[in-house]
Amino acid sequence: MTDEKNPPALRPPGASIPNLEGPDAPVEPKEAPRVDDPGLLEKVFNRATVAGPGAMSHQGDIVPRKRISFDVDGSDCAPGMFVDGAGNYLTFRLGLASLTSGEEISVTKGVSDPAEAVQVTAKAALELLNGAPILGDQIDFVWEALGSGGRQLVLTMYQEIGAITPVGLGKALASSTKG
Repeated sequence: MTDEKNPPALRPPGASIPNLEGPDAPVEPKEAPRVDDPGLLEKVFNRATVAGPGAMSHQGDIVPRKRISFDVDGSDCAPGMFVDGAGNYLTFRLGLASLTSGEEISVTKGVSDPAEAVQVTAKAALELLNGAPILGDQIDFVWEALGSGGRQLVLTMYQEIGAITPVGLGKALASSTKG
């Protein structure tokens, strides 16, 4: 049975996209109040590392990851990879998760080209395909099956969760001191 909570394995082109609710729902950025509390780091650290309920995010991370999911048109991927039995291209949903600093270091070890570093970090961020986990041995296959068009889309969407917002950059620049 397929419904909003149990999407089909691959959504045909033009199919409706379920409304996301819960931890994966899009979140509108809110203006954060300015805090000049010198004890802020200690408070945030203690809150995040306390044992017991609420100490870990729903994914088991002490520091929650940013996540994004989006539809991919199979016609933008490698030819013939995301098609139904009649050869029609399918629309499917990919999910990405931001990497920890340790994961970023691990996947970029030995990478000297900045463009390659962006590719390997975006590839490592692949997390879900139509809600099912992409397992370690499937990541290389999915990355190739996406083709150059699909990989460009993943790179663009990874930047959505990994890049500073214009508001955040503006705050940092406006509050910066040089000297």
